[in-house]
Amino acid sequence: MSKTISIRGHGSVGGGAYDKVSVYGNGTVNGDLKTAAAIIRGHGVIEGNLIANRFSIAGSSIVNGNIDGEEIIAKGSFETKGSLTVKSALLTGSVVLGPVRADQMKGRGNFKFRGNIECEEFFVKGVIQAQGLINAQDITLELVGESFVADIGGETITIKGIDHSGWFRKLFNRYKSPKEVRLKAEVIEGTTVDISNVEAKTVRSSTIRVGPHCRIDMVEYTESLQIDPTAEVRNKVKS
Repeated sequence: MSKTISIRGHGSVGGGAYDKVSVYGNGTVNGDLKTAAAIIRGHGVIEGNLIANRFSIAGSSIVNGNIDGEEIIAKGSFETKGSLTVKSALLTGSVVLGPVRADQMKGRGNFKFRGNIECEEFFVKGVIQAQGLINAQDITLELVGESFVADIGGETITIKGIDHSGWFRKLFNRYKSPKEVRLKAEVIEGTTVDISNVEAKTVRSSTIRVGPHCRIDMVEYTESLQIDPTAEVRNKVKS
């Protein structure tokens, strides 16, 4: 890497290796990009893979390839057509991702995942649609709208519906009270599971708390089970 690229206004640059790439306005990188830092303030498109120690977005960005790096911070609209592999991801707004591998991922907004998610810590506040598996040590989902995750696996799993206001009201067109919010899943499996506002076929864990507004077909547990009086559990098995 030997140079810094800055696009101001409207412009494009060829792919390659750079010390730093900045977009202030509307910019496109035509090809794969390798850089210590990629900064977008406005709208940016990368027509290839991205390798960056730090990727910072305020506005909107599309990466038509894979992302590998240390840290990504995004506020606004962000989409990658490939995989995301980073140590830390802090994402706010409307986000569409492929498969994800991260030590820590924290998000607030509307999230769509097209592949599996593997993290140490995974936190989302908002709405989530995930076609694959969420696998993490610690999983926290605070829901403000209808959500779906195919399968969830981890050590500590907490899922609940919450009230929302402020910018969340602006982000989501239809406001729902916490009791109207639902996460639908096939299987939720962990060591400690505390869930509310969940519809699932199977919940399996050592310790389980099934809170309000849940409908569960089968609960399998080994140590303890608590069921809120308003929850519906069709079958339960202690093994």
